[in-house]
Amino acid sequence: MNLSLYASRQEEEIFIRKEARTWKRSGLINDDQLRELFVHTDPDLRLTNLFFRLIFFAFACLCASMLLALFVWLTGMKTELAFAWTFIVAGVMFYFLAEYAVTKYRLYRHGIEEALAVFAMALICVGLYIGAHNLFSLGRWSARHVIFLCLLWSVSTGWIYLRFGYLYAALISLIALCIIPFQLSLAPAGERG
Repeated sequence: MNLSLYASRQEEEIFIRKEARTWKRSGLINDDQLRELFVHTDPDLRLTNLFFRLIFFAFACLCASMLLALFVWLTGMKTELAFAWTFIVAGVMFYFLAEYAVTKYRLYRHGIEEALAVFAMALICVGLYIGAHNLFSLGRWSARHVIFLCLLWSVSTGWIYLRFGYLYAALISLIALCIIPFQLSLAPAGERG
């Protein structure tokens, strides 16, 4: 079962194109062979370089956060539950915008869909955490809260990795899971085992 928004054929063709550029720089193939490889490996996706990816990522994060801040300012929210619901709803909307950008505009590691997905994941996790903390803990902080937050981050970043394929999301998911044993008040030998 493939949960990725990208077909495996598209991923393979992008990989072949990257390798072909490396072969060209190494002198293993000439310009004509490189063009022939590019003709036969069209992933039908919009790609950009790292510089523009970072620029688009920063710009999309800035726009999304300013849009959310404008909504919070216009509505005059004061309670934590209102913030929690706003973060959750905004996170879901930004997530579906990220998926829409990939399916409609065929963006691949473009920065815009990446920022929307990561921002959505952060908003949903923070919203769920604020809501659960407000409803169930009466303002007291404990190790259960850290475990809950780590599980939220792990599940949401794992989903982002499965859906979009961002390796740093998988790394964040693993780090969040690795923090959990240190919250269980085990003996040092138990934490390592």
